[in-house]
Amino acid sequence: MKPAFLAFAWVLLLCQEPGETGTTSSSVRAESQSNLKAVVRTEARENVKERTRTTDELVHSVAFRKAARNAWRATWNGTARYETGFSIDENGRPGELQSSEFAARDGLSHVRIISRSNALGTFHIHNNYGDPRPSELDINIAKTTHKMVYVGSRDGLYSVDPDGNVRHVFITINWFDKMKRQLSMLHVG
Repeated sequence: MKPAFLAFAWVLLLCQEPGETGTTSSSVRAESQSNLKAVVRTEARENVKERTRTTDELVHSVAFRKAARNAWRATWNGTARYETGFSIDENGRPGELQSSEFAARDGLSHVRIISRSNALGTFHIHNNYGDPRPSELDINIAKTTHKMVYVGSRDGLYSVDPDGNVRHVFITINWFDKMKRQLSMLHVG
């Protein structure tokens, strides 16, 4: 929300004369609330557009694609029974490869990506033995950390935004080798 707008709305309410009727106060308050809702809706739309633009730029970057390819190959092209991934720093640079190779519990192996608080998000591989789409855990992590979560799998690349919206970004298994833009605008629900 814009601090200047909020300050303006409060000044309007505080500057009301004590003898004025509640009708004027109510109409000013209603108008302020209406304007505030409009500002919040506009900012929410702008945030989604900015997040989508940033996501599109990131997934097309050479560094991201190279790191994703390395993560895929580290899982033997999805055939290993573990996950591999990396953190994405505030400038969109991939971090070091991290693996859950020796962290299996109950037959499942989920990688825990260590990242800084100012990171843009994380990327990890789902192996070929489970659901290729982002899990509930992936969605909850995106919502809780307010960061993007990217999942590479045999179905391509998925992204989960901080609101928990899942998007199927690329629909081919070798998306990281293709340098042309082939975005899919599928929303997974």
